[in-house]
Amino acid sequence: MSSSSEEQKDTQLECIVLGVKPGVSPSPRPPVRIFLGTQPEQYRAERVFFWSIEQVRDPSRVYEIYLMKRMPGYQRTWLWNTGFTNYRFAIPYYAGYQGRAIYNDVDQTYHADPAELFDTDMGDHAVLAVSRTDTSVMLMDCERMAKFWNLEKAASQRKYPLIAAVQAEEGAYGLFDESWNGRQFEAIDELYASDFVADSAVVIGRHGGRLVGRTGRLAWRRRSAVAQVLVLALAVVGIAALVKRSRTDHDDTV
Repeated sequence: MSSSSEEQKDTQLECIVLGVKPGVSPSPRPPVRIFLGTQPEQYRAERVFFWSIEQVRDPSRVYEIYLMKRMPGYQRTWLWNTGFTNYRFAIPYYAGYQGRAIYNDVDQTYHADPAELFDTDMGDHAVLAVSRTDTSVMLMDCERMAKFWNLEKAASQRKYPLIAAVQAEEGAYGLFDESWNGRQFEAIDELYASDFVADSAVVIGRHGGRLVGRTGRLAWRRRSAVAQVLVLALAVVGIAALVKRSRTDHDDTV
């Protein structure tokens, strides 16, 4: 970073470090940097995300996971799909416009080593993403992305114009193997109830994709099922109360 004010802003990102495991010779490769878009309500999904990496990571390598949540200075609008929608576009800034960085939404789990994605040959691309409209998983060359995305643009501009600005330059925006974001909503039956993380109510499934999306949504669906039962029970109690009151009113009139 070039100034003390920038360094001060950089410290706003909490960093979770997964170091080299005991008894393992350190890898000469650079740390795998992951920037995680999240928000306070997703603390369980965060634990699941960390846990999933711990299961598949290279024990000789360092993994740095930066939590992007409650970031000050952003002009949040109803156009944000989540509480962290535009944070991803400031990653080149927070990375010091140097090296590579992965971006992930918090409601995802890794089923293959994220280092494989981090080390992917990017060719002439400045950023690789799931599709031309889906940036829930990205690998970016932070130095090359400096001319497209920075803190000021991320804080004030809309998501799709920011994406379009990269795509306007031929070859800057590329796509990676779609298995890095397997949205397998239908695979709930394959989830294993034994794979609980800490005291989290989120269940992790073993799927074929290297990165399975929407852990948070699976957890939400499970909670929603309980909520639906409670709502139904309250409705039954309410109807029963109305019937009883109606009968009481009828008896009083007779």
